[in-house]
Amino acid sequence: MINECKMPIRRAFTRRRHSYAAHDYPQRRIAAHLAQRLVTVSDMPEGWIIDAGCGIGRDLPLLAQRFGHERLLAVDFSPEALALMPASEVTRLSADLELLPLADAICAGYWSNCAWQWTRPQSVLAQAWRVLKARGWLWASIVLAGTFPELDRAVRTVGVTSALARLPAETEWEHALGTHSWYACRWEIRHFTFYYPDAETLLHAIRGVGANPTTHSGSPVWTPGRRRALLDALERERTEEGLGLSYRVGFLAACKKGG
Repeated sequence: MINECKMPIRRAFTRRRHSYAAHDYPQRRIAAHLAQRLVTVSDMPEGWIIDAGCGIGRDLPLLAQRFGHERLLAVDFSPEALALMPASEVTRLSADLELLPLADAICAGYWSNCAWQWTRPQSVLAQAWRVLKARGWLWASIVLAGTFPELDRAVRTVGVTSALARLPAETEWEHALGTHSWYACRWEIRHFTFYYPDAETLLHAIRGVGANPTTHSGSPVWTPGRRRALLDALERERTEEGLGLSYRVGFLAACKKGG
């Protein structure tokens, strides 16, 4: 079951599923940073390791190296994206992360890389908590409000009030985290900036991973003139490294209390 409010997001990611691998360098960099938290984990219970919001499965080899293929459960709300995953022993499930059709306390670990920002903090954390076993681990990277400031400044110059659908702020995630009990909870915010040679490439990279900057309600019609103005505004953001696109990312590692 998928929340109807998420259907535009699901359609956007499904449309771009074939181009995702060519444009997911930022997500892979963020995954590598999140994976550093796997190294220190020991004494985990037996059970599934869920990759929540796995897309086409780019993080699965990383998780398989640590936990083995047979324990992995790949979950995404796009069955079309799941179908593009390489054949392996990994179990697949198409589901909404806020409505997981899983039994309580079934997972030893819950991994989510750059997917939770499309969810409601209280709801998705409640589901993660529910499916985790006592002393099970949660690892998540979350794109936060304040991401893509360069794009946001550029679109405002052409009369658009926001570059992207609203992303939850860190305070919302911190509040949601506080409603559950953890043995250990590490939360940090990091900034990443990636550079592109020109404005067309920058916009193509955003669309290539499904994050269409105009999927929110009330989006303007992008006429040729308005699009040209946007490209010019982005060019004015150029630095010596190129055209930057900055991410604010929250990293979470937490062990569930209980047992």
